[in-house]
Amino acid sequence: MTEKKLNQVAEKEVRQLKRLIKSGDIPKETVTYDIFVEMVMEDRNVPREQQAELEERLKYWMAEVGFEL
Repeated sequence: MTEKKLNQVAEKEVRQLKRLIKSGDIPKETVTYDIFVEMVMEDRNVPREQQAELEERLKYWMAEVGFEL
């Protein structure tokens, strides 16, 4: 994945999870940061060498949209 694509994936995933929790579709108590990161990595089939970069992007977007787990 390109750096731009990693950034887009991270933004989309963070915003989607925030929306799901805010709407009540997913209880916040059932999601931890580690579970969220693991699910994104598996769902998107992120190569091992890019996982650290994607995790950094996820942290960035969580801070950017004011969302914490």
